[in-house]
Formats: sequence, C-alpha cells, structure tokens
Amino acid sequence: MGSAIYAKMFKQQLNKDSHEYDHKPAESDVAQAKFINAKMKKMRIDPEKKKTYQDSVQTLHKKGHENYLKKQREGYSTSDDDGQTFNKIPPQTDPTKVKSLKEYAYAMEIAKGGSVTKDGKTAAQLARENK
Repeated sequence: MGSAIYAKMFKQQLNKDSHEYDHKPAESDVAQAKFINAKMKKMRIDPEKKKTYQDSVQTLHKKGHENYLKKQREGYSTSDDDGQTFNKIPPQTDPTKVKSLKEYAYAMEIAKGGSVTKDGKTAAQLARENK
C-alpha cells in the first residue's frame, strides 16, 4: 500500500513540474530581454573601425605570416626536449589547412591576450569583436 501512495505523489509532482514550464514569460523577463537588446544595439561596431582594426592587425602580422607560409610549404623541424631530438614536420599539401593572413592574425591576437587599449580591452577581445 505504501508504494502506491508514493507513486501517486510522484505522479502529482511530475504533473506539477511539467505545468511550470508552460507559463508565459513574466513582465520582468520581458523587461530584461528588452534591456539586453538595447545594450546589444549600442555595442554594434562601426564597420569602418572594424576594417581599420583588421587592416592594422594584418599589417602587424604580415611578416610572421610569410614565415608561417614558408614553413607550411617547405616543412620544418621541431623539438619537444630543448634540442635533444627533432621531429620533422612534412610540408602541408592540403591548401585548406593553411591559414590565410586574416586567420593567422586573428590567431596571433588571441594568443597574445595582453592589454592593447587604454580601456583595458585585451587583444583577444578586440580580435573577437572585429573578426
């Protein structure tokens, strides 16, 4: 008899829980969504500033990208143990796996992660915003 009571209580709780998710959003939820949307509109990035940033970052990393391309075309050696042994990395034959200048610059900015603006925005944040 006891298990039947528990089963009935469990079924009632299950029905109660399923009805909780069928409600309309509260006014506070709607107000919060409107507030977030308004903030997001203010955060839109000026396309001209985005292009200027991308151009400057790509110019900054152009020499590194040239070295990267040379390594990808010719292959290179790398050492995991301070020069004791070397592993030969063969040339990249799949052109889809070689990063463009834009992708390379983005990856380098993310790797930096240091502060680059007087506002304290990191290079990673700027790179994500202006991708």
